[in-house]
Amino acid sequence: MLFSACRRGAAAEGSDCTLFSIRIVHHWVVLLLSFLVGLGSLAALTPNQVLVLYNSKAADSEAVYQYYAAARPGVLGFDLDDATLGAGTISYADYVAKIRNPLRAHLVATALQEEVVVFVLTRGLPHRVRDISAGDIGDNPTGAYNRINAGQATYASVDSELTLLWQNLEVGENNGVMDSAADNNVLNPYYNNSNPVTNYSRSSITSTKKFVQVSGPRWQMRDTQNGPSSTPGSICLTARLDGDSLVAVQGLIDRGVGACYDPQTDHIIQDKDVSNSTIDAGDLNLSAQYLQGSWPSFTYEQTNTFLIGMTGDLPGGNAGTQRFAGRVAALTGYGGNHAGGSQAGFQATYRDQLARGAIYNGYESFNARRFGGVGGYSDHGQLSEWVNVGGTFGVGSAWEPLASGIPRNSALLRNYFLQGRTWVEAAWSSSYYLSWQMVVLGDPLAVASFNCPPAASLSAVGSLCESSGSQTTVTVTLTAPCPVATNVYVGFSGADLPGDVVVTNMAGGMVVVPANSSSVSFVVEAVPDEVAEGTEMLEVSLQVGAGYTVGANASVALPIEDTRFGEWRVTEFGGAANSPEALANADPDGDGLVNLLEYAFSLDPHKAEGGRLVKVEADGAGNCVVSYVADPGKIDLSYALERSTNGVDWTALATVVNPAAPETETRQAVRSTGQAVREFYRVRVVPLP
Repeated sequence: MLFSACRRGAAAEGSDCTLFSIRIVHHWVVLLLSFLVGLGSLAALTPNQVLVLYNSKAADSEAVYQYYAAARPGVLGFDLDDATLGAGTISYADYVAKIRNPLRAHLVATALQEEVVVFVLTRGLPHRVRDISAGDIGDNPTGAYNRINAGQATYASVDSELTLLWQNLEVGENNGVMDSAADNNVLNPYYNNSNPVTNYSRSSITSTKKFVQVSGPRWQMRDTQNGPSSTPGSICLTARLDGDSLVAVQGLIDRGVGACYDPQTDHIIQDKDVSNSTIDAGDLNLSAQYLQGSWPSFTYEQTNTFLIGMTGDLPGGNAGTQRFAGRVAALTGYGGNHAGGSQAGFQATYRDQLARGAIYNGYESFNARRFGGVGGYSDHGQLSEWVNVGGTFGVGSAWEPLASGIPRNSALLRNYFLQGRTWVEAAWSSSYYLSWQMVVLGDPLAVASFNCPPAASLSAVGSLCESSGSQTTVTVTLTAPCPVATNVYVGFSGADLPGDVVVTNMAGGMVVVPANSSSVSFVVEAVPDEVAEGTEMLEVSLQVGAGYTVGANASVALPIEDTRFGEWRVTEFGGAANSPEALANADPDGDGLVNLLEYAFSLDPHKAEGGRLVKVEADGAGNCVVSYVADPGKIDLSYALERSTNGVDWTALATVVNPAAPETETRQAVRSTGQAVREFYRVRVVPLP
């Protein structure tokens, strides 16, 4: 589905194209590439100005907060603590009662009203607010278009609504035409602004503003009825750490913290559709004017050809597409609204081509829709899918925004790459409206870096089992070789060192990547012991150090299987698996069979069982057959049939498997009954090393 008003083939397309209003204050003087390196120092936002909203009643939500707080020490947290608050879509009344009002109360109670600038929403929190009177109308492009033109649209993203946290936009709302400030949208005072948002006083952020209707229809926020527009100090900024899984979001955070670009090799792609150029209203041309001179790998495709990456094919075929082979710093343009092969899955074709910090901005209506399990519109690129394929940042819409509500590339890329703004500042400077559909994905505090140390990642080959003392080889890999030897620090948790495992090729929790090399390996070996533990999990993780960053694959989990007998003890004795009654030579049921024999012959150690393990039977031919039943699944044991004439000295007998019962591996030896010497028989069971 393409977005209404300016999508191809829509009857009403032309009318909304007039809603575009790109303000060009002056022609930007393109910066020299050499100046890019130092711009990060201009970022003014600090972690203590960021408040992460999470819900402890949703495990992933709290886990995202904890992970981000560890990645960005100093960020603040607020627990909504609400079992009734779920992901996806929420009513306007519930947004007010369960998010807005509790957040206001928390900020007042902690005196943080003027201090907190950015709210971060986590996986598990809703991202869409339904229309007060028309419910999910924002999912219907035609219905949304009509409702917006009538001045009655109150649907929005949670994220955009929170930018005006201190304003009661819904006051007076009665499904009339522009009867409340919740109808349609509010002009963003930070739009196209390159200054740090903290340059503006926040002393009046909690004061009630005046909302004056301007053409559109839309609202302008003012401090006084006849005064100028309120300043950016009157709003908050928002970002979202979200994705299809906790692991995906953790990778998103890792990449955001270490976002880094090489303009010589990392491409900014602007993929325009010349047959449908009214959508961007000149935005891509302006963006190219800003960036082409300072970004050597700037790719501006201006035909009907749709660019896709090098991995896989589109589900509907690749007609009208062209492969792009370079590494990607930003993928922008018409996305699912592009002619020529615009189908579900185009983002996935760029897997393994994305720079650490890759941005997505598609001119699509519903590309921020599918968080929280909300389905549909798979032909639009989705921010959630961007995370899955290794993307780091993105902007998009939760509901139908119309063409004028699409984030502007010219402000987004200029302010992030050239002006040194934090990601959240650059993203919100690209939005023409507040109280509308925008979702900003990714670490808000990230700043583009252009002096990139290599990123380190972990991989592992092999398995660990105490029965065999097996080994796993763990490899540390840098994304690029260093000219000098690099010390990489590795931590272990979840199992005991050196009790459960020993590590070789490592000293002091550190491995050394040799100069001009990009990898080094170390070996983890399981240590057999007499302790019954069941399967343990050893977590191997990269630690922060000089000369490298921690990459997306920052840890590996290595299961350590216990001996089979140890697993059996845990199953049979539970928490008492290491008590005296559970040891190999103990006989807790008093039947004369110790636990090792109970295990070997699949018996119950808690129940005295009669019968003999060794059977002696006549074969009708003057011989006796001595036999026992071995368990072929007990590959950790050695069984041996032994004989003695005095009960003291024992020798092994050769045995064969009874062909009549091979599935149970009945092992037997034939003895002549004509012997004058009395014989004793036993089965000896020995654990294998």
